[in-house]
Amino acid sequence: MAGTPPPSPPPAAPSLFTPGTPAPPTGSVEHANVLSTLDVGRVLTKVWVLIGGLVALLNLVAIFLSLLTLTFPGGGLGGLIYAIIWIGVDLVILGLIGGWMSELSLGRYSTVKEPLLLWGFLGLIFGVVPGVILLIVYLRVMPWADSTPMAPVPPPPTSAPRPASAPPAAPSAQAASATTPPPASGPQTPAKPS
Repeated sequence: MAGTPPPSPPPAAPSLFTPGTPAPPTGSVEHANVLSTLDVGRVLTKVWVLIGGLVALLNLVAIFLSLLTLTFPGGGLGGLIYAIIWIGVDLVILGLIGGWMSELSLGRYSTVKEPLLLWGFLGLIFGVVPGVILLIVYLRVMPWADSTPMAPVPPPPTSAPRPASAPPAAPSAQAASATTPPPASGPQTPAKPS
């Protein structure tokens, strides 16, 4: 059959990583899944901050014991510095998650995309679990951020009084005659000349 064209291949299934994927509506299941993932990340970051605090405390104990035994205290110092940075990065991530959740709930995916990537890598280096969660959220938000324009931020409410509008125009003759009552029908006295 030389005259029939070959069958066309089936269309490719959309991938999670396809840029330009239409963003889901803010009440959809996909949108709710991203928000719940960030909420789980918030809880795990709190736990991870506590674990970092325990690591810092153990390093302080190691430094104190090495000073008591007159040995070199450098063994616990590096771990202490790392644990302090770990706690600091995780506390910053914990503070930022609330703002990211509010931006995502408004559908502003492009404003959250870059900070998620940056803090995801920092969280991966200093406290693994929060970084993994943030990178997962980044991978889920990335295709939506490319397809949606950045929503304009509404102006903040002002407490100053609004300027007065232009003064009203003078009423026309027809409007003036329509609003004045007709003269009373009775004897009219002529005006006296002075």
